[in-house]
Amino acid sequence: MLWDEGTWEPKGDPGAGLQKGHLSFTLHGARLKGDWDLVRMHGDGKKENWLLIKGKDAEAREDGEVAAFLDNLAFSVTSGRSMDAIASGEKPGKPSKPANPERTTKAAAARRSRVPGR
Repeated sequence: MLWDEGTWEPKGDPGAGLQKGHLSFTLHGARLKGDWDLVRMHGDGKKENWLLIKGKDAEAREDGEVAAFLDNLAFSVTSGRSMDAIASGEKPGKPSKPANPERTTKAAAARRSRVPGR
């Protein structure tokens, strides 16, 4: 399932951010938008763990809105199929829910690539 699609814009040098263990970026997706931080967690050293944190911006949701956001978007952004529909072999031509109107098209890609302030 393709849950989201879009572009991302790093804040600062992404290579330096990854090396440091703190990458800040803005997402311009069909579903996920706004400021985000990817932070390396310090653990036992056996495995790297990263924490994805949503920034407090105009795209952030209140605690009660988060569950509804995920429940209402439990289908592919490109085909409109749920995981159950995909597992059962349902064809993409007959989506169980309407496909996202922002699916990949030249016009949608052009809108997503325009970043304010650039």
